[in-house]
Amino acid sequence: MYNAIILAGGPVNRDLESLGKGKYEAFLDLDGRPMVSYVVDALLASPSIDKIVAVGPLEELSQLFVDRRIICVEERGDIIGNLLAALDNLPEEKVLVVTCDLPFLTPEAVEDFLDRCSAKEADFYYPIVRKKDSEARFPGSQRTYVHLKEGVFTGGNIFLLTPRVIRENLDYARKIVALRKHPFKLARLLGLKFICKFIFKLLSLEDLERKIYELLHLRGAAIISPYPEIGVDVDKKSDFDLACLILNRS
Repeated sequence: MYNAIILAGGPVNRDLESLGKGKYEAFLDLDGRPMVSYVVDALLASPSIDKIVAVGPLEELSQLFVDRRIICVEERGDIIGNLLAALDNLPEEKVLVVTCDLPFLTPEAVEDFLDRCSAKEADFYYPIVRKKDSEARFPGSQRTYVHLKEGVFTGGNIFLLTPRVIRENLDYARKIVALRKHPFKLARLLGLKFICKFIFKLLSLEDLERKIYELLHLRGAAIISPYPEIGVDVDKKSDFDLACLILNRS
């Protein structure tokens, strides 16, 4: 069993402000429901998930969730601060971290990711999804893709990590979070050789994992997931419109 953290403290992206649906992304009204509720339902229905810590605006979260498995925690300003606030309420063991803007997340996707993680020993697990799988499941979704030796991938928005990964690398963690949607800038942070391999599409999953160990002395594992639902988030108007369209069809 794993505990889970939902990061529900992020402000509405500027591109979504025109919707006039509140200050927080987690509470965007998506097909008549707060967006974060889709994530909560997926985690509550996942057999491998025990407690859930939702970190964000405490008053709003407490009014929304009354299930005893859910602990609501006041936000601390940024993603890393919020993650630390949530970790303070959980034991020092591997925990699943999920963003609040994954309306298509399913228990099956969560269970598959955790099962694949259990096959490798690491400190940090990050899911990636093949471009062909993402576009087949969600045609029209605008994603950021990276070319690796093994194929073309987009990143997921769920992570499995050991708490010390964050506690012992706060400055570096903040840099990575800031650059998470800018692959080339992130590659620059990792060095010239890394940049060259990235440009010529020679970078491999093994290269990524080895570099993480060189920099942080942590074992990282890239997990190829067949579930695009873990990566299709809602952080711009086109994402919101597509999500509404898909949900209205279902």
